[in-house]
Amino acid sequence: MTQATDSVPGHPLNSLAAGWSDTRSGNAQNLIRQLGDQLHCSYELQPPTVNAVRFSLDLSEVYLNGVGEHQRCLLVGGESEATTAALQEFWRKSGSTTLGIVFVLCASTAAWEQARRVLPAGCALILHRDQVASLLRQPEPLQILREFLRRQISRRRLSPYNIGLPATGSSFFGRVHELAQLRDNHSTGYAILGPGRIGKTSLLKRYRWLLRCMRDPRTDRVFEIDFYALTDTTPDAIAQHIAVTIQDSSRSRTLQAAKLVQFLRSQSGELGGLLELLLDETDEVCTSDAFRYLGQAAKEGHVRLILAGKKRLYDYATRPDSTLAGRLKPLRLEPLSVYDAQELVRRPLSDLGITLGNQGVEVLAWVLHQSGRLPHLIQYYCQGLVEMTVQQCVNEITPAMLRTLEKQGEFAQYFLAPLYELKDTPAWSLSLALLRQPRPRFVLPDLLQAAKSVSLPQDPERVRQVCDELVIHNILSWDGNAYRLASQALKHFAEQAGLL
Repeated sequence: MTQATDSVPGHPLNSLAAGWSDTRSGNAQNLIRQLGDQLHCSYELQPPTVNAVRFSLDLSEVYLNGVGEHQRCLLVGGESEATTAALQEFWRKSGSTTLGIVFVLCASTAAWEQARRVLPAGCALILHRDQVASLLRQPEPLQILREFLRRQISRRRLSPYNIGLPATGSSFFGRVHELAQLRDNHSTGYAILGPGRIGKTSLLKRYRWLLRCMRDPRTDRVFEIDFYALTDTTPDAIAQHIAVTIQDSSRSRTLQAAKLVQFLRSQSGELGGLLELLLDETDEVCTSDAFRYLGQAAKEGHVRLILAGKKRLYDYATRPDSTLAGRLKPLRLEPLSVYDAQELVRRPLSDLGITLGNQGVEVLAWVLHQSGRLPHLIQYYCQGLVEMTVQQCVNEITPAMLRTLEKQGEFAQYFLAPLYELKDTPAWSLSLALLRQPRPRFVLPDLLQAAKSVSLPQDPERVRQVCDELVIHNILSWDGNAYRLASQALKHFAEQAGLL
């Protein structure tokens, strides 16, 4: 551990208190190196300016929103106009354009006061020289850093539980087996299947991040292509969207779908190998002729395709007459392991300063039981519980809070909405039949018996297709070769609504 404090003669904090010029930037770099060593994390320096130097820290072990792998930081000293200008420029370039949290470390009291005037409250962590010194000398600096964050930034803003955004950085938990398949089976195409918000986008982003961390030579040939906001879904528009993401040029912007194979062949040659296309939100586009040409490019060995989607992609990827039949291996996202599900609850709550109290085992078991260990449902529970701790000004979650949360009308509606979407369909009848069963897990004989009870054909393949549809609608989840209820909360709320 670094044994430096600001009371030691010649310590960088003292040297930088009055400000510094480019020629004295070595003191600033020395301080940043000490900080990186003390926090046991990597750092990256940028060229210094008068009284300031930008740098980044790898804080991927902090499970808080806005804090992560490339944490943007500014070390600033002095009290001149140059100091104010450096703070304003840093905020303009690194703070105001993002939802993340920026760090400002002040080597002088004057710089600290200037930073508090320039930066909006609650949007940045501003550390006084004494606080910087404490990070350099305390045995648990990351814990101290978390405490500083909780004092200056609201718990709502720091909470990483957000079902509307993909999990990135330290908010990603589990999926080790799925990531290993994507990484190691480098010539196999995949269709990542699952209900909305289960983590398909998160898995795509994590896979690309993993390749970068491994310095995998494929990294420069991997392209994320999101079709969520694509309003024009004609084959030419889809081909142009793909091409522009790979290489933005006049050729790409006017590309015809029929020329997509030629374009991909050319790009594969220029980039020196197989292109990996991570195609997200593909349900509205996967049946287009553009994907027929993608299949041809995959057949010729120019691209590897990894698609993510829901019901339409499932039908497309598993249908024998699909243009990509046999070229996409279904990757069904199942519930998290018990360990990963527990970590998704415990680690962020701990960093937020929230405990589970004396009844923590009961609280944790209930969240995992009710959510079915599905990551988006775990996050939905935790998001609601964090909000309750804010409203009640408490730092502990109790079983009573869980009961209160489940009595909220909008909470129950979140679980029931996918079920109501199936009303007046065969899938609706089968859903209710399965929800009435005493056991949560179903093998094929159970499914056939349930289908018979609601007068559905006793065709095993057809019953499996309906069950896969129920998975996409968050009614069931895959469990190896069997199925189980997606969540016990769904059954609980269905009973309360009088559906069972």
